[in-house]
Amino acid sequence: MKKSVVLGFLVMLISCTGFYNEHITLIDAQEFNEMTALIENPQIIDVRTPKEFDNGAIPKAVNIDLNDDDFEKKITVFDKEKPVFVYCRSGIRSQDASKLIAEKGFQSVYELSGGYVSWKKLDNE
Repeated sequence: MKKSVVLGFLVMLISCTGFYNEHITLIDAQEFNEMTALIENPQIIDVRTPKEFDNGAIPKAVNIDLNDDDFEKKITVFDKEKPVFVYCRSGIRSQDASKLIAEKGFQSVYELSGGYVSWKKLDNE
């Protein structure tokens, strides 16, 4: 009985994470740079606060604060068929944002692992 409950829980857990993995890809800072360089007008969303954004951001990024009440409405201006690149300071908020973005029907969401902090470590300016 106990094994059945544990097995059932694991199956449920795996099925719940499937959606996240289906449309969202976690990439490192080097991959982020390479992929965004290949796209003429990359859709880059910085989900940090405006104050954090003003202190430095990845070029071509648009700031949409994850904590903004209109976050879900504001992301609708982006093309759902084109890749979307998402980042925050260290990777925690971008995980939540990426899931919300994918749930809105975006097909290819790339989340920057380690966020802006990891991107800056590559000597990016």
